[in-house]
Amino acid sequence: MYASNHNSNSVTAFWVDPASGEISPAGEPFSTPSPVCLLIGGTPSRGAHR
Repeated sequence: MYASNHNSNSVTAFWVDPASGEISPAGEPFSTPSPVCLLIGGTPSRGAHR
């Protein structure tokens, strides 16, 4: 799971335990200017704004 942190200008990755749903950090957050959305691989679905 990824969280874009708009106010701190970073993105954080988390591991999600499939059995319990518990989350834990997957490394250190990385800096990026004003993250507001994430697109992970592939192409946008039909009707998505570009």
